[in-house]
Amino acid sequence: MFMKVKSCAAYTSLFLSASLLLITTLAYILKFDSMMAVTFFPAWLWLIPGLAFAFLALLHKRRPALIMICCWLLFLILMVEEVHTIGRGLFINEQKIESLRQQGKALRVIALNCAGANADAAKEAISYKPDILMLTESPSKADAGKLAKELFGTQAAMAWDHEATIIARGTVISRSLDKHSAAFMTMARITLQNGCQIETISARLLPAYIGLNLFSPYNWKLHRENRIEHHKQISKVLEQIKLVPESMPIIFGGDLNVVAADGSLNPLKPRLRDCVRSAGVGWPNTAPNEIPLVRIDQIWTSLHFKVLSARAVKTQNSDHRMLICDLQLK
Repeated sequence: MFMKVKSCAAYTSLFLSASLLLITTLAYILKFDSMMAVTFFPAWLWLIPGLAFAFLALLHKRRPALIMICCWLLFLILMVEEVHTIGRGLFINEQKIESLRQQGKALRVIALNCAGANADAAKEAISYKPDILMLTESPSKADAGKLAKELFGTQAAMAWDHEATIIARGTVISRSLDKHSAAFMTMARITLQNGCQIETISARLLPAYIGLNLFSPYNWKLHRENRIEHHKQISKVLEQIKLVPESMPIIFGGDLNVVAADGSLNPLKPRLRDCVRSAGVGWPNTAPNEIPLVRIDQIWTSLHFKVLSARAVKTQNSDHRMLICDLQLK
């Protein structure tokens, strides 16, 4: 009788592990709005309960449990981007990138959330010597102007808004946006010193709904509604991108307030691509700063650029990490 109970418990554990694997895999692949309560979590987090159930069955159903463990390891390889960025970081040639930057052949773009207009947070970007700085939750216009001059001197230019700001060396011509778009993004055409023109969009999308109770239907509803609002905002971004000539390089980034696996970002493809997915190195997540679990600060570029590296750097005065991307025009 006791053995039957153990066997039943093992089969139950395997069933729970397999069910969780199937649900999470489909959720991350299909990215349905209705599954946002699942994909809100980083993919690697689901390995904890999934493997726990599989290991519970290991003593009594060894072969099927081992198969289930292998399936979860496959999920780790295919679905968890941190595995790829950490591995890629072992082979990055930072000296080569710095050499390209010194020769003027590479461009550094930084995206940083300033934690409620904290000027000290914005100043942390100075030591990393960006060519283009995209701030969200921007410091005051006066503080942003001082930062621009400190970065680029008399060559500084800026397009400012309290939600999103663009600072660059060269000239910056702000784009006129409708009130719905202007509420969360700033768009400008940058002309760098070498004459290169880049259409740039800095944005702070609607803050994500943070609900962890997967047993609450209301929680699932609010996650879905939040995703729908993000769809609407990304549609506004796409409206502006469609007005940009195909020959013009584009950089879009900021605090997108959506996790990297979020389906609302899919419409940005194929014209834009996520820099971290292309060449991210190290631990890529940006929030919260002390224990970065999710990658909500992102930079996307058009295919005019080759992404040399993209990395998240811990900050002292923000609740987000700083995202640093090195790019090279093809």
